[in-house]
Amino acid sequence: MTAQAYLPPVEPSSSAESMVDAHARALEAGEARLLAALDRAGVAPEPLPLLHPARVPIAASSVSRSSERETLAALIRAMASPLSPTHGGVVWLDVDAALERERVLVEALQRSVGELPLRNMAAFKANHSSLLQFARVQADAGAGVEVASLPELYTALCVGVRPGAVVFGNTNLNARELLIAMHLGVTAFCFDHPAKLARVLDCARTREGGVARLRPLLRLAAPYASAALSMERFGLDVDKSPGLLEAVLDRLAAAGSALTGVSFHVGIGARSTAVYEQVFAQAEAVFAAAKARTGVAPWIVDIGGGLGFDDTPNRYLGTLAVADQVRELGRGVRRLHQRVPELREVWSEIGQGALGRAGSMLSPVEFVEHRDNPSRSARVCVPTLPGSFLWAKRSTPVHAEREQWLVTATGAWAVPVSRFVSLQPELWVLREDGEVARVDAEGPLVPTLVFGKSCEPTDCLNPAAPERGGEMIRFLLPDLSRRPANERYVLRLRGAAYMDTAGEFNGQTSRAFPWRYSLGEPARGPRKAPALVRAPTWEYRERLLSPNVVQAAQIHAARELIAEQFLEREQMIAWLRQTGQLRAKAELEALRYGLWQAVDECVGSGLSVVRLKLRPGQPDAEGEVVGALAAKVVRARDVPTQPLAMVGEWERRVSRLMFELEASLMRRARRLDGGLREKLFPMAYIAMTAKRPGEGAPAHAMRQRVVDLARGLGGIKTVTSMSTGERSCAVAERVPGCFPMFVTPYADIHFHGRRPFEGVRFGAKPGELRFYAHDLRGPHRALEPLPQAERLRLVIRDQGAQALGLGEHWGAGA
Repeated sequence: MTAQAYLPPVEPSSSAESMVDAHARALEAGEARLLAALDRAGVAPEPLPLLHPARVPIAASSVSRSSERETLAALIRAMASPLSPTHGGVVWLDVDAALERERVLVEALQRSVGELPLRNMAAFKANHSSLLQFARVQADAGAGVEVASLPELYTALCVGVRPGAVVFGNTNLNARELLIAMHLGVTAFCFDHPAKLARVLDCARTREGGVARLRPLLRLAAPYASAALSMERFGLDVDKSPGLLEAVLDRLAAAGSALTGVSFHVGIGARSTAVYEQVFAQAEAVFAAAKARTGVAPWIVDIGGGLGFDDTPNRYLGTLAVADQVRELGRGVRRLHQRVPELREVWSEIGQGALGRAGSMLSPVEFVEHRDNPSRSARVCVPTLPGSFLWAKRSTPVHAEREQWLVTATGAWAVPVSRFVSLQPELWVLREDGEVARVDAEGPLVPTLVFGKSCEPTDCLNPAAPERGGEMIRFLLPDLSRRPANERYVLRLRGAAYMDTAGEFNGQTSRAFPWRYSLGEPARGPRKAPALVRAPTWEYRERLLSPNVVQAAQIHAARELIAEQFLEREQMIAWLRQTGQLRAKAELEALRYGLWQAVDECVGSGLSVVRLKLRPGQPDAEGEVVGALAAKVVRARDVPTQPLAMVGEWERRVSRLMFELEASLMRRARRLDGGLREKLFPMAYIAMTAKRPGEGAPAHAMRQRVVDLARGLGGIKTVTSMSTGERSCAVAERVPGCFPMFVTPYADIHFHGRRPFEGVRFGAKPGELRFYAHDLRGPHRALEPLPQAERLRLVIRDQGAQALGLGEHWGAGA
């Protein structure tokens, strides 16, 4: 059967209704051709496992051409009726938005890659809507797909994808799948081991001209990505297993075939740019070895997927932003092409990144129940933005005397992706007057379980925490007990990727939901070239301060920058030098070394960040460190209960004076923690911050970044810092939600009967030492608020003395 036999025998449509009709005719004709081809191949008759909604007719009434808000409101109103076919839940896909998102992302990749042509072999597993794939083919007859199963292949061919535009990315195919795919005209297959290549070659030999037509792609391993969802199970690591590469090339040469190209996938949520350096170096080595062994150089590089549909993971997990990934992929391809001129084509397998937030799953809430929580504790998901999700299961324990149960009209919650992610649902309300609005997530929140309608105990949307014996992780959702009783609620899960629960996710079946679509005029013809934007002279990138993300030299540069900031510009140390209390050069060098050690304690914490300055296109490894923030996780047990054990004249006079102040405030926080039900430990403590003036975003942006990372880390209750100067206090107070928990006037710091900081001023006012906090605790914090601007008198002595005299502090405003 030729490739043309699979093309839908319909003319392009200019309206949503005729697009739906054309889609139906294409499926009908495509299925007939597919069944005939399978019959000629001798495949035993069986029900054709086309993916939903391929076998479910799409009515014109299921398609909307209204705006997103209007369509959402109409769907929610329709679901209110118990007799509505969508009352039990609906999947809504904005086809136009998905196509536009793919176009924008592919164009950005093409600009980054340069002169080589780029084809997106869209990962079919990310969304199984046949209408979406049909619309892709209508917009571009050469649209490609990456499939991982026969049902995905069948549906792709039926909607008009050419067999030559299909790549089988699954490296674990059995002989039946390979033979059927080859009979249907597929020639591009990925493999990652000589044994798997042998099976591909054996199956190809049964086809006339099969080996000659074969396009084998070696999948490479992509270690060192530190990805939220790693793909290290797949791929051949050429550096560690050179013998396997030799075996692959020997098998190809013996079969009279040659390697067409390589593919890789860095995983979802990569944190380090080093993975791109490493995997493109592997690709270069494979290309050179293949040309030397077979005389034919590979000509395709498949850069895989892994791009997020937004930058939520970058904000909360410290992963690379989408723009960073696009830049690194383009830089790697351009360099590979310079060294391997035979490279002619670039493929990508972008799925979730191309779909973005173009889809939703909606489910009406049938019952709202509020119950006592006998355990008085619960684990809650990371409170990210409503409608987002993270490729990580992060949770935080909170004190909770009550919890909320939402029982939905949807039964048997089966969102396959929920095994890997932390979801954050949206709540929408249908008011009595018919108005539809999103429930404000800024009000009181409560730990919430979301159940389906079935009588199975596992019918729950909430993810489970395997390390906690399968305990359900609650969502933090608005407390509906405070709202009018006659309102109706709808739960909305955002994201077109993996929300089509009626399809097969690599062979995992789940139930069918009614589908609704937004579909407008299909885009045709050449698109207007994007406007040229003048490239900036410099760009700034923030990276985690971690050995597997930045270079050792950059970590040392962060040490130096922080030490320079404190020794030269920090107000407390400047006062000690000005008043002659910090004198000798040896003392300054010892203090510098102590600051280095303090930074080292924070490296790799998942909270510390550096800001790199680079020319556009430069790799991270060449970046200059112009900003650094060192932060670490502090638990209550880490706080010393006695004054720090220091000996020697310098340590007693300088180190104790500086570091005991920090320890004293921590001890006060620990005493406060002991009387709270909702604890303030573990805390993320910002130990030191440094930034070169005028370089990149303002300093408070780095502090806000730490607050977001602390949320994403899970388990963190507060973010705190000690500000010793007027400028650092101003920076802290620019972060929303940050407040001074403890305040100590410099004149009230006593050290062996002296007041070493008496005279420090912030402008015209006496100077203060402030301990700032950002409260990330659970809903119970409203009943146990942390103190604000509690004034303390700090007394520092040596052995046997209380570093903080509780009888010597007074309340705020005294």
